[in-house]
Amino acid sequence: MSHRMSNKKISPWQDLPNDVTFRSLSSQEKENVGLSPSGGSKTAVFNVGGKYYEVSRSLLEQGIAKNSMLSRLISETWCGEYNINNKNSNNNSESSRGIYIDRDPDRFAFVLDYLRYGEVLLPDVISFQGFMMDMDFYGVEVLAGTVRGEIEYPALR
Repeated sequence: MSHRMSNKKISPWQDLPNDVTFRSLSSQEKENVGLSPSGGSKTAVFNVGGKYYEVSRSLLEQGIAKNSMLSRLISETWCGEYNINNKNSNNNSESSRGIYIDRDPDRFAFVLDYLRYGEVLLPDVISFQGFMMDMDFYGVEVLAGTVRGEIEYPALR
């Protein structure tokens, strides 16, 4: 599975109901979700399935990650312009820290390894199919021969 991005701009909000409101995030809210105003923090915080990962912004803004969903999640365009106004949210609580992603937290560590090194060695406890589904979800193209493990996987292409 591979995911290619087109140059066509798509609004993530085009299919939302009319009663959803949007507002810009305040500086404090950006810090609470692991984002800082331009020139601020050099890291972003992700809460993946309840496990926190602090990731270098440069990892997500360059190389194979630069067009990924993770890169878009930390961009000013995405977080600076749009936020669903959730009146039940307490942005100062620990549960609201980090950008929440509802995925397997153990596989996410291997996704980050793939982004760092351009290849990954999966232990037998990490599902190859699950890893590939996550890579597709995050919008990262996986090249043939770059995912290896204790179990031999078939060629990707």
